[in-house]
Amino acid sequence: MIDIQGDDILSLIPQRPPMVVVDRLYGLNDIGCLGLHSCLTILPDNLFCESGVFVEAGIIEHMAQSAAARVGYRYMLENVAVPIGFIASVDKFKLYRLPHIGDILDTVINDIHSVDNIKLIEVITSINGELIAKCRMKIFMKTGT
Repeated sequence: MIDIQGDDILSLIPQRPPMVVVDRLYGLNDIGCLGLHSCLTILPDNLFCESGVFVEAGIIEHMAQSAAARVGYRYMLENVAVPIGFIASVDKFKLYRLPHIGDILDTVINDIHSVDNIKLIEVITSINGELIAKCRMKIFMKTGT
């Protein structure tokens, strides 16, 4: 069982407070990162909260950091330095509702396609099993120097 929380998450992503919007990575499968989930408990002091609501930009940033944490974990397993990744595009973003303070975002990523250093993924975010947002992201991984 994988369960990475708190400051240990910072070893998997490039962001630093107050921009960190992933506070847990958990799942069952160490090989290939299948079944990994990322979470965020929305606190009142979160940079992306306005009037008790976690805004759309925060959800997209959470999705991107979830992808980064998953990649970071994969490279950590291989004991290799994590390459820099860039979001090349966000497509088919659908927002069903905005979360509120106290909600816990639960996000899972599915690999769709990979060509060279470009990965296409599907990102699904829910709260207590209720789908709140989904999208596809293309991520470019910078390798080498």
